[in-house]
Amino acid sequence: MAQALLKAIETEDITDLKTLIENYLSEEDSAKFWENNPLLMVSQYGSVLCAKEIIRLKPELAWQRTGDGSSTVMHFICRTADVAIVKAVVEAGDPIQMICNLTDIHSRTPFHTAAINGREEVLRALVTLCPESIQKLTSQRESALHLALKNNHCGSFLVMVEELQKHDLMNLLTRQDDEGNSVLHIATLRKQIQILKMLLPDKSTNAGPVVQVNSRNRGGFTALDLHYQNFSDRNDKDISDILHQAGAKEGHLLFCSCEEKPPSSQSLTPRFTRSTCKSMKLGAVAVFITIAGAAFSSLTNLNNIYLLPLDKNFSGISMTSAKDLIMSPILLPGNFAFMVFNTAAFMASLFVAVVIICSFQWSFCIKVVSLFAILAFTVSYVFLAKEVMPKFWVVFGSYKISSFWFLWFYETLLACTTGTVCLMGKLIQYIFSKLLKRPRMGGNRPETNSRISV
Repeated sequence: MAQALLKAIETEDITDLKTLIENYLSEEDSAKFWENNPLLMVSQYGSVLCAKEIIRLKPELAWQRTGDGSSTVMHFICRTADVAIVKAVVEAGDPIQMICNLTDIHSRTPFHTAAINGREEVLRALVTLCPESIQKLTSQRESALHLALKNNHCGSFLVMVEELQKHDLMNLLTRQDDEGNSVLHIATLRKQIQILKMLLPDKSTNAGPVVQVNSRNRGGFTALDLHYQNFSDRNDKDISDILHQAGAKEGHLLFCSCEEKPPSSQSLTPRFTRSTCKSMKLGAVAVFITIAGAAFSSLTNLNNIYLLPLDKNFSGISMTSAKDLIMSPILLPGNFAFMVFNTAAFMASLFVAVVIICSFQWSFCIKVVSLFAILAFTVSYVFLAKEVMPKFWVVFGSYKISSFWFLWFYETLLACTTGTVCLMGKLIQYIFSKLLKRPRMGGNRPETNSRISV
């Protein structure tokens, strides 16, 4: 029966095709059904007439899955068969959407398969027969546009863009996959200059970008960030020019903003500039953590630094007026004054370290663990400070507070003083900048060549 069916398909004789297919399927071993699917024979011989008749008689053959269940016959046809066979199968489907919307284990439709394999004419045919197929997404939220670029089929991508323009679906170019990457991110990573020129046309063409040039993916990176990460040779300068002319910027990767300029022969490469900025930030974290560790270590050795744990004048439960201590800080014991500035250094260092860590593009779990470690470090310092603190009381009117809380009063006072000085410095800088920009009265005037005649 297989030979008779093959002969009918080869000669496009559909007279007894129904009987031949029924007999063939009844005799065929189910374990080998996928390899001997009549539609695969049709696609091999290019018999359009037989393809239409088979789908009309046995439409379920199109969605028959492979032996491992990962794909369907329709996916295989879109990957290998002639466009005429694809059109015949789809047109004979009832309804057409059922065949076009078949999915594999990755939720990829036949249209996605055609995009992955660069089947440009198949893409045109499927969009014409089933326009909504171009809008379908995979399980990873990839569109056919994403898949075409990821597999370096720029021609297929341009074909789909033409179809998007016809069906007024250009907004699909801004879609992001589950990693937050748009087609601009992918084209930048793949260094597909032709696609970048299409997405980000030159300003001389009076056409604006068709995508969001500074959109970020889930890692917080823009297209320019990804380009700088992969900047390797002089050919990448063209990509830099395209991105910069479109107004591309780096993502905010810390509290310091590193605005990049287009690379030139006299400047550092973007890769070097970006890596240097990262190294400086990581170095700053290490420095401030080291300062905090030194402050903690000093506190543990306080009794070795000061031979007496308490000043003799402040032994026991001595009380002192807050007014006297504020007006004459020299009355405070030396170890207390040391703790004030040591604690200020400890808290300021950890505060800056926390700001830097929060600004890093790390995963949420890593940030939480890092911040928890810093919190535990701070709590340990507070408990240790309470133990080694010289014991005395300070009287505020009818209230009195212990030396431990008086320490934090001083810390608050230092923080407010530092903040006030910074604000005053900014204000003075602002005033001077305004004065320097003010035009001078009676400034330079144009010279005249007039003469006095006698």
